Amino acid sequence: MRKTAAALLCLLALAVPAAFAAPPSEPDAASLRALAEAGDTAWNVADAAAMARLYTDDASLRVGQTAEAVRGRDGIQAYFTQSFARRPGPMRHVTQIRHLEMLTPDMAMGENDVLVEKPDGQGGWTTVARFTNQSVLVRAGKGWKLHAVRAQLVKG
Repeated sequence: MRKTAAALLCLLALAVPAAFAAPPSEPDAASLRALAEAGDTAWNVADAAAMARLYTDDASLRVGQTAEAVRGRDGIQAYFTQSFARRPGPMRHVTQIRHLEMLTPDMAMGENDVLVEKPDGQGGWTTVARFTNQSVLVRAGKGWKLHAVRAQLVKG
C-alpha cells in the first residue's frame, strides 16, 4: 500500500508541468499555515468534528506505515473521535511546516514534522511522539483543505 501511494505521488509529480512546482504565493502560504494552525487547535481540544472540517469530502488519511487509509470526511471524523477517546490525558499537537510547494494553481504539497507533547509537570511540554507527514492540499473557496495526509511515526 505504501509503495502504491508513493508511486501515485511520483506519477502526479511527473504529470504536473514544471511551471507549477514552485513555492506558494505569500497569501497562499499564509492560508496554508492557518490551516495547519487550525488543525493543531482542533487536535489540542480534541474536537473531531473541527478536525474533519479541515478535510475535503473525499479526503484520505493514513497514520502509520502499515495502517489502512481512512476515507471520506465522516470516516476521518470517526477516526479522530476514537483517537481522542484513547488519550491518556492532556496533550498537544505542534505542526512544523518544513516545505510547501504548489503542484498546480489549486493544489499544494506540504511536508511537515508533527510533535505530540504532554505536560512535563513543571509548566513545560515533553515530546511523546514525532511524526513526519506529507499532505496534498486543494484550494476550497478562499482557503485550503486537506485532501490526502500520510503520517509516519518517527522512531527513536
